[in-house]
Amino acid sequence: GALVAALALASAPLSRAADPAPRVDFGYAFSTPHRVTVAPPDSGDKTLVDCAPGKVTFSWSYDTLMSFPVANFNGPATQWSVVVQPAIDGQPATTSQWQRLDGWLPGLTATFPHPSVETRIDVIGGQRGAGARVTFTNRDTVAHRAAVTCGVSDKWRGVSPAFVDPGLPTNARDALIAGWWARADRVIFAAIDGEDYPLAEHSLAPAVNLAPGATKVLWLVRPYRLYESMLPELRRRDWAGEFAEAKAVWEKLIGRTTRLELADPGVRNAYYAGLADIFIMREPVPGEYIGTLPGTELYRCANQAEAAIACICLDQAGLPLEAAEGYRLSLDLQNYDGCWSEPQGWARGCWF
Repeated sequence: GALVAALALASAPLSRAADPAPRVDFGYAFSTPHRVTVAPPDSGDKTLVDCAPGKVTFSWSYDTLMSFPVANFNGPATQWSVVVQPAIDGQPATTSQWQRLDGWLPGLTATFPHPSVETRIDVIGGQRGAGARVTFTNRDTVAHRAAVTCGVSDKWRGVSPAFVDPGLPTNARDALIAGWWARADRVIFAAIDGEDYPLAEHSLAPAVNLAPGATKVLWLVRPYRLYESMLPELRRRDWAGEFAEAKAVWEKLIGRTTRLELADPGVRNAYYAGLADIFIMREPVPGEYIGTLPGTELYRCANQAEAAIACICLDQAGLPLEAAEGYRLSLDLQNYDGCWSEPQGWARGCWF
């Protein structure tokens, strides 16, 4: 048996030499969709923004950690989503590129190449909703029609009120309401500044007409708390101002941290993006605490492990008060006898 095994091992390199070299890479680890979570700092109003070629998907929950026991592994389930896809002259986009807004902010810049019309979508989480600025620029010498379709992935979670009764002028074509799995008139998605809104059952598709050389902007909003009767106020709101205000909040907060002077902007942006994402992965929890979380979906739940790492980072970056605020929950969850493994929280089970 040993002789046979030895002969087999000796002959193996000869048999493999005729085969092409095996290809080893880590492409699977970087496959789409790519995600960024947008929200104000320390907010439970989080929106998951996923990028795939030709489209951007907004997903969220109307629950926050205020509805769950402190340091419990069971957190808000992602139940709502809208898929956003630009189209030029009726042809949906199939390719796109994306990066963080301004290189480091917890926001998105996605561009959609086209021979004639440039499309850009910028996303950030504001105080009243996640806002997306959609910019169309016609580089052609002839006119084009640009639109952006916003459709729900589950027909039970979003409907056009105008489709329900198109005879009522108050029924909006520029918004989708919940219909079923939340208060029926809750606005889940809306568009502002479109010139035309084709009628559809489970989607809205604001469109603009572009003369040669023209640039036009429309806005998409995922409101946090808005109902159909409040749509007139949403349409009047200055969403460009809301967008700028949301950026300024992050720039002021991260501007108080360590200033990096590096020749490589990628390293600098990665550093500031990491600091910003710590505040994305924090939100209020019961007991007047700020919970520091390992993630924004599956691991959207406070514990003491990742919280310690994140708070040390904030302290070393020049934000000691924010660091202390983010770790106060973990300190108070320690046992009276000094046990630090969070006997009242889900991290205790990690040691079994």
